[in-house]
Parts: sequence; structure tokens; C-alpha cells
Amino acid sequence: MPSPTPHGAEGCATPGPWEAHDVAGRRTDRVDELATIYAAGQLQLLAEVEAPTLDQRLAGANLRLMAAAPELAWHLRTLASAIDALLPATEVLHHQAQRALQLLAALPQSALRLNEVPETAGRVFPWTSAALTARLWEGAGGRLVTMLGYGWNDGGCLQLARALVHILGSDASLVMVRCPQHRWCHVVTQCGGWYLDGDGIATGAQMIQRWQVIEGHVAAWLAPFDATLVNQETPDNPSVAATIVDLLRWT
Repeated sequence: MPSPTPHGAEGCATPGPWEAHDVAGRRTDRVDELATIYAAGQLQLLAEVEAPTLDQRLAGANLRLMAAAPELAWHLRTLASAIDALLPATEVLHHQAQRALQLLAALPQSALRLNEVPETAGRVFPWTSAALTARLWEGAGGRLVTMLGYGWNDGGCLQLARALVHILGSDASLVMVRCPQHRWCHVVTQCGGWYLDGDGIATGAQMIQRWQVIEGHVAAWLAPFDATLVNQETPDNPSVAATIVDLLRWT
């Protein structure tokens, strides 16, 4: 007697154990495949949903700009205040520059070359202008300035001038640079038509030009040395002058 056919499976034989296992395996692989596709689809959908639109990005940028605006405004106000503070100083500098140009235009052309010393200076004196300044400010001269605590143009000018007179002899003498604002400004050594100080060797016109234009004493002039005008605080130590003489002695 034939076996009954399972309901809903007319015409199909019941699979054996190995066939059932194979079918289950194929279905499991298909489920895994569908699950992978589904997961990928979910991720893509999530990315599309969470991705900011152009309007959202613009809104975010606008929020960041609004947050930075107070600090930016503060910096701009600070910059504006600094510019306002600089304007008066700029006007003063401009005025001084114009005044210096006017003074330069009024000077004779032969006095415009501040750093030029005629070759005869090298034959009249034991040093050229450059060699004199090098002796005074470099090497042993620089160490002496450091030890004294002042330079040859801002405290040591009188001692330097005395040392130069000692070296150059009877043809040399002390001369003052004076101006209306001060009893005296500077002491230099005159020898013939030349004037010597911590800046080297210059003509009288060059020395006056330096003090009028560079040092800012527009009415400065050269005058004979007057010891009564010298402040008591001005360094005037004979031993320092002797040290300067040794420093400047030519070999």
C-alpha cells in the first residue's frame, strides 16, 4: 500500500537528511546575504538622513560667525584705538622729517657728506676717522666704555677731548658745542680746521650739521671751551684721560 503524500507537497518526494541539510545551508547563506544588503541599505539611508543639507551647513557657518563676532569687534576696536594713539606721533615725526629736509637743503653741498673725511685728515692725524672710532668703540675701547658705564658722546666727551689734546699737542684745543636749550651740549677737540670726538674726525660744518640735524639741536654752534659751564657731575677724571691716551697711542 503506497505511503500517503504530505499535504501541500503533491508530486514532490520528501527530501532525505543530506538534501535537507543542503537546502538549509543555502537558505542560511541567502539570509546572510540579505542581511548584509539590508545593513548596507540602512547605513546608506542613515547617512543620507544625517548628512547636512546646504542650508544646514550655511546655518552652522552663520552660527560660528556670530559666535566669533564679539571677539572680532573687540580686536577691531583695539586696533582703531592704537591707530588713533599713533596719529599724533606720526604727525610729529612728519614735522621733524620736514624740518630736517629743510635744514639739509639750506646747508652747503660740501657739508652734506657726514661720513666723508678728506684724505688729508689721515696725514694730519695718526688715525683716519674710521680708525679713530674703531679704537674708541671696539676691542679695548669697547671694554673701557663698558667699565665706565657711559660712552664718548654721552658722558665721556670731556675726558676724550682732554686725551686728544694731550696726544695732538699745542695745536689742539677744547671746543664746546652749545645750543639755546642747554648751557652746553658736547665737548670736542679742535686741531686746525678739524674737530674730533667719539664719532671720528669732521669739519666744522659737518660737526654743526650733525648736532643740528641728527642730534636735534637746530640752533647749535661751536664755541670756545668754558669750564664754568661744565656740570660738576660731568666725568673729568685725569686717570681716565690717561687711559684713553694709552688706548689711542699709535704703534
